[in-house]
Amino acid sequence: MDVIDPRIRSAVQAEGGRVTLARFMELALTAPDAGYYVRDHRILGEGGDFTTVPREVPAFNRSLALFMAELIDTMGQDSRLTVVEVGAGEGDMAQGVLGSWEKDRPELKDTIRYRLVDVGEGLVRRQRERLKPFTEAGWDVAWWSSLDPNESEIAGDGGRAIVVSNEFLDALPTHLLRVSGEQVEEQWIVSDQAGGGSSAAPDLREEWSTLSTPARAELDLLFGTTSAARLAPLSSDGFMEVRPGVGVFLQRIRHVFAESCVITFDYGDWLAGATEDIREGGKVVTHGRSLRTYSHHQSDGNILSYAGKRDITADVDFRAVHLHGEAVGFEQVLYAPLAAFLRGTGVEVPSWKRRGCLPQSLEADREACVLEALLDPTDVGGLFKVLVQAT
Repeated sequence: MDVIDPRIRSAVQAEGGRVTLARFMELALTAPDAGYYVRDHRILGEGGDFTTVPREVPAFNRSLALFMAELIDTMGQDSRLTVVEVGAGEGDMAQGVLGSWEKDRPELKDTIRYRLVDVGEGLVRRQRERLKPFTEAGWDVAWWSSLDPNESEIAGDGGRAIVVSNEFLDALPTHLLRVSGEQVEEQWIVSDQAGGGSSAAPDLREEWSTLSTPARAELDLLFGTTSAARLAPLSSDGFMEVRPGVGVFLQRIRHVFAESCVITFDYGDWLAGATEDIREGGKVVTHGRSLRTYSHHQSDGNILSYAGKRDITADVDFRAVHLHGEAVGFEQVLYAPLAAFLRGTGVEVPSWKRRGCLPQSLEADREACVLEALLDPTDVGGLFKVLVQAT
């Protein structure tokens, strides 16, 4: 079996046979009919390639529901407000949030629109199945294909919004840069053949060459320089990853909504800048290569391998998200480890777990163990962060 979907090869060839790694990543994940998120297959859970906090820990969804309800109260309920979930997976977060509101804040049904944004028909179908009880109960739930302000489906839904994403930014196209030489170079993906190829001799290869325009602009925004000599000390391994798509994402939100709050959950760090010493846990957090694929809950650093058939992801630079937000008018409200966020909304490990008692079931014990890790800032609860930005 061919390790690279031939449609991905064709897409690269259609763009001149040479694309940035970021563009290749975008094609591998979202190309029509061939992208990983577009293909109709199971991606989450035991039979999928990875799992997420909203699926594993219902307490996370209840915590988010409480936090967003407080935001809604602060923003006022004098007019309708849109909650937009971007990259909604199989609907676990939406199901948990709407379930909490149905139980504790049913009056929000009259003032809240809930919109889900996803690219895959299979994902959307599973989301619709999970959320059918809420649409039948009168909640205003609908789907958008994108956040493009030119899309007709968005017309009339502008105004005020809370935009929330969980592990969405980590899948945005990522430029890989090498800063260890005399000049900064970027990784490109090149097609050597006009036709197919095989798993033994794939027609796609990696090439290091000059910076693309988006990568150069991103370096200027984040560091004010494209000098390898100035960037190399900020990297732990001679590489840097940048995501101009973060700016596009936040700019689209600003174009669509007059007033908005963006809540981002993802794994990553606030990485050091060229003129400031940003610290987490008492140490400078430097840049480095984190791009990887996921398949059947296993990680692999070979991005070309099984392109179109595996998830591709990279750690998030939250400083970059902050700077892009500032550039389009967002103010940072909160940046914290997920552990602190959960504890701040009252989430605790179940009392039976703290006392060392036996669980009621293996499922309850598994969920409690995952929650324990999320509440530990030295464990998963420190790897994941939450960033809140508002206009």
